[in-house]
Parts: sequence; C-alpha cells; structure tokens
Amino acid sequence: MFQPRIVRNDDALLVFETLAFLIRHYGPPARPAVPSPLHKRPGIETLVYDDLDQREVFDWAQDSYATVCDVMHINPDEFRFIASVEDEGAPHFPSTHLPNLLSYDPRHCSQRGYFVAHLVLEICDRKLSAFNPGFEPSDFQAAIILLSAAAYFRQGFVLTHCLAATAQALGTVKRPHRFLENTLCFAACTALAINRQSPEQIVATYGAILPKAVRKKVPITYRQIESFETELKLLRIMSEGQPARQRGRIRPELQSAFRPQPQRISWT
Repeated sequence: MFQPRIVRNDDALLVFETLAFLIRHYGPPARPAVPSPLHKRPGIETLVYDDLDQREVFDWAQDSYATVCDVMHINPDEFRFIASVEDEGAPHFPSTHLPNLLSYDPRHCSQRGYFVAHLVLEICDRKLSAFNPGFEPSDFQAAIILLSAAAYFRQGFVLTHCLAATAQALGTVKRPHRFLENTLCFAACTALAINRQSPEQIVATYGAILPKAVRKKVPITYRQIESFETELKLLRIMSEGQPARQRGRIRPELQSAFRPQPQRISWT
C-alpha cells in the first residue's frame, strides 16, 4: 500500500543524522514553548523593527537578540552580535565567519521575518560547525541540515511562518517554499517524536500557532517518521541517555567528541 511521504527518504535520514549529532553534543531536544490558550502572545516570528520605535535599530536588535536566544535556550554571551552591512548576493553563512561572531544587516530589520530567520539559522550554523555528514552536501542538503538544527533548537514551527525570509537567509539558490515547509514540519515533528509526543498531542498542543497547511501535514509526517522504526528508536535511546542540555552549551564531558572530522553515525 502506498504511503505518502512529506520528504524523500534520503532527506529524512539526513534529518535523523543531524539530530543525532546535536543530541550527542547538546543533549535531548527541548520541546517548543507551549502556547497559552488564555494569554495569546505573538511568536518571535513577529519581531520586526518599526520606524515608530523610540529605540535605535541597533538597540532594538540587541534586545531582540536576547529574546531569540532565550527562546532557543542559548546563552547570549556565547556569541558576539554585531551589525554588518552585507554585500548583495554574498552567501549568508560563509565558512570564513568567526565561530563566535553573529551579524545582522540593520537595513533589513524592518522586513517581515528577516531578523528571526537570519539569526536562528546563523546560530544553527555555528552550532553545527563540527558536524560532518561524511560527504559534501549539496545546497539543498545543506539547507536540510540547518533546518533540522532549527527544529532541534525549538524553532522549526516558527520558521514555517516566514518561509520567504527563511529561503532568503539560506542563500541565493532559490528553494521552493513547499520544500522548506515540509522539511521544517518533518524535523520539528521528529524532535517531538523523540520526546514521545503523539501526532494528536502535537496538534492539540501547537495547533493554535501552526499555519493551517502545516497543521494538516502533521499526521502524514508522523506516519513517515514512524516508518523509520530503527532510526527513531535509536534517537530516543540516545536522547534518554543524555542529561538535559544547559543553555545550548556543550557539556565538558563531551568536549572530546569534537574532532576535525567526526565519524559518521551508522544507522545499521
């Protein structure tokens, strides 16, 4: 019987491998913040600089940076966050970037989704600096790796609200919004499945803040995740055997796990 897929099987395995790396180095994935049905608050995807704001854009950016780090469970002191005017067409996450330096372009802070998508993916890029999948990833595979990390750091569903900005932040190669949405949905649901949340619990808990199209994809996505029974079981065992991570920092006992070329995780 034909089983619908939300992502290709090879892409699903890459999501699993990325999450496995993050679990090994930062601990089990934390659940996204549960929205309150009584006190609805806008998500961080709504962070946009308004010209009527009495703060300078630089002060607004620093305050918003602290907010994003708090939501991602990242220590803001882990990075230097500076304003930098980017060249048009330049890659957003070049390998020459300093590992503890994050930047933003103040000219784009008034664009919907720019600040959050750019910052979340740049933090994920730094957190993945030691990740080696064992092959040279294509542009689309590199996007899958970053989006999987965004889901691990609790921002998978957030980025589904700003797909255009996410596509722009990922680089100059045009990526279909459907590809981004499906990858984010799959990675976010996988992170929640590792924590043993059922599709019904996911919809009941986060349905109010999900775009309608994403909410409808959750059951199909979960069935595809469950079809990888061995991989999901391994991720759960890895997660349950790790103590909770602390503000996104690497625990001292895992420092030795970082190597210039880490071994690729075997799923057999």
